[in-house]
Amino acid sequence: MKEMILSKRMQMVADMVPEYVETVADVGCDHAYISIYLVKKQGVKFAIAMDIKEGPLKIAKKNVGIYHAGNNIEFRLSDGLEKLKGNEVQVIMISGMGGILINEILEKGKKKLFVAPERKFPILILQPQSEITDVRKYLHAKGYTICKEKMTYEGGKFYTVMQAQFLEKQEAIYTELEYIYGKGNLKNRQKEFCLFLEKEKENFLTIEKKLVCQKNQEIIQKGSCSKRLEKRIAELKREIAMNREAFHYDYM
Repeated sequence: MKEMILSKRMQMVADMVPEYVETVADVGCDHAYISIYLVKKQGVKFAIAMDIKEGPLKIAKKNVGIYHAGNNIEFRLSDGLEKLKGNEVQVIMISGMGGILINEILEKGKKKLFVAPERKFPILILQPQSEITDVRKYLHAKGYTICKEKMTYEGGKFYTVMQAQFLEKQEAIYTELEYIYGKGNLKNRQKEFCLFLEKEKENFLTIEKKLVCQKNQEIIQKGSCSKRLEKRIAELKREIAMNREAFHYDYM
């Protein structure tokens, strides 16, 4: 039988699933690799692979056959959480899409998350490709605590995965720095996160150099620079200051 090997990004998502979990839903499952892995290697007994498009589900069904996981995985054509029942699974995974879309999916299906019968709220494992700050803020606004957060580097890109749970004692509101970079990342300082900060710093300084040159050219040509450019330079200086603060973050 063919062995299931995940990419670093997918492996990080799978590793966020607690060992005791037996049921999961993979929203936007694509080719269902994570669901197959969880069933074959991590003891999950039942996975629901969900996608809004029929094409990915057809490929997912084929993959499930290849890895002989058909008895443990169910497929659903679903717009977000539409076809998921309340309390049906212990974990909901959403990965490989923008943060705003993830927030929209959670908000649209909130009755299955935040007003669940018997208050058995599912664990959320999220891997937003963008707008990660917005995802952190949304989770806190809905009473979720971000219990774990990790970063990996693959194919020239950085990926962040977070595990959020609805706990009796809600997590304290983050500082602006913690919302931007993630308290877990700042506290644990993995090598991938430190590399991210270094590359972000290099990028910021490169952009700053270009903007300053542009400003000087405008002053020479027009006697002043545009308000739009001044605003962008000010925003960039603030981003550079936040990056610097992240390097010297002191977790109390």
